[in-house]
Amino acid sequence: MRPLKILLVDDSDQNRVLIRAILEADGYEVFEAKDGQEAVDKVTAGSFDLLILDLILPGKDGFAVLAELAQLHNLPILVMSALGDESSRIRALELGASDFLSHPVGRAELSVRVRSLVRTKVLQERLDDSFSKLIALGRSSEVHLAELKSVGRLSADPLPSLVEQLHAASKAGRDPDLIVAFQRNNGSCTGRIFKGTWESGQVSFEVRPCELSEDSFILSEVGLWNQHIASPDKWVSIIKEVLIPEVGPVHNMVYSTAPGRILVTANYPRDVDAFDVEVVRGFALHWEFVGRVVASSREIEEAFEYTVQALSRAAEASDNNVGAHLHRVSAYSGLLAELIEMPPSFIRTIEVQSQLHDVGKIQIPDELLHKPGDLTDEEMEAMKLHTVYGARILGDHPKLAMAASIALNHHERWDGSGYPNGLKGEQIPIEGRIVKLADVYDALRCERPYKPALSHRFAVEVITRGDLRIKPTHFDPKLLDAFRRATPRFAEIHEEMKHIHQITPKAAFMRFDASMTCSRSGTKANRT
Repeated sequence: MRPLKILLVDDSDQNRVLIRAILEADGYEVFEAKDGQEAVDKVTAGSFDLLILDLILPGKDGFAVLAELAQLHNLPILVMSALGDESSRIRALELGASDFLSHPVGRAELSVRVRSLVRTKVLQERLDDSFSKLIALGRSSEVHLAELKSVGRLSADPLPSLVEQLHAASKAGRDPDLIVAFQRNNGSCTGRIFKGTWESGQVSFEVRPCELSEDSFILSEVGLWNQHIASPDKWVSIIKEVLIPEVGPVHNMVYSTAPGRILVTANYPRDVDAFDVEVVRGFALHWEFVGRVVASSREIEEAFEYTVQALSRAAEASDNNVGAHLHRVSAYSGLLAELIEMPPSFIRTIEVQSQLHDVGKIQIPDELLHKPGDLTDEEMEAMKLHTVYGARILGDHPKLAMAASIALNHHERWDGSGYPNGLKGEQIPIEGRIVKLADVYDALRCERPYKPALSHRFAVEVITRGDLRIKPTHFDPKLLDAFRRATPRFAEIHEEMKHIHQITPKAAFMRFDASMTCSRSGTKANRT
């Protein structure tokens, strides 16, 4: 624990020598000033735990110092002066003095008054520090809620941001140098050590792994240990045994344990207390809560995505290539959405729900779906209805709103010549425009009962230059430009997913998760 610093302001050399001797004998670090202006300058430039101030000073007197400093600094001020009359005491206290002693003063009384004022300041600082951390905890919740709103799910690993919040919320010089988080997973107890610094509002830390024995996870407990305590409890002993070989000496520690998680903060530059325990408990509970939300949301998301895929496969159950087609359209759509800088939540949603673009074909007769050769006008009109059927099947549930929009609008054309409603330009929802292009490219690349498969080069040429059926004016110009830039990646995706027939829910989730990781990191080459 750092020595507490006191600034002694008195123009009398004799007084300063005597008072300094008493304070240093009590363990304080003493600094001196001989006049009022010097006192103001030192308080402004430095950091002190107590100011002992004489009122009778050359130049700027003690009253003027009080008037200036009491408004600017949360610093306890003990006035010690020969001016002991009632009016002087009242004036000093009104100007912000914390206490008043009249000369001469005994050693015992001075020690008690100083100790009381310093203790009050330290407690206030700790309370302020704890309050700042609790505010940071609330802000961390806000961050997670914003992430949930933007991306549609929580980060799979909220711990680094939580650690950063815990560090950043501490007052400079009062934060823990070390934060360690242990988690039980599949029979092992792995941990991460965050060893960091707090400088000028910026947090930086290094992360390294560590392990804890399985039997360390017992009942939930919270506690603390300061280095001057001779016999630490069992938890502290266990944690020290793990950490000391990794980071060296450990002191001033707070811990909070739960059946599957342990959060430890250590190496504070001061003693820790009950305030710190409650703060760490709050962060540990938040970590546990977010972890459970992440796990639950993952399960729900996997189930939803699997349901989407099952429904989309059902639409073309007789087509052996449907799995590959659906997943390629998903990948193309996500890539295009990313290239035109759509939000992460949109990208993720279109990757999943674009697979339902042809769900309306469930209501189209197989003989019509797989008819070789051209369709008659009447058959073509019947085929066009799969867009309307798809929107009806998907309904109006908000969770499937994009899927319903895609199903209805993925055959609309930018120039207004599409179906079912002949929408034009930006009348067509952006998700419909994206899947339109993705679906056309994949249809050109695939063999169908009524046509052979085209090469990548010819498919690109048809889309960008046109043929008897397809024109560049069918597509959103912005998307067409993105497609031109991404044609090499389209070719790679087609080749990578050439033989996919179906995919497990877990694998689907991992693929989508990986695609978003790439998106956030700025990597666009591996979206599948």
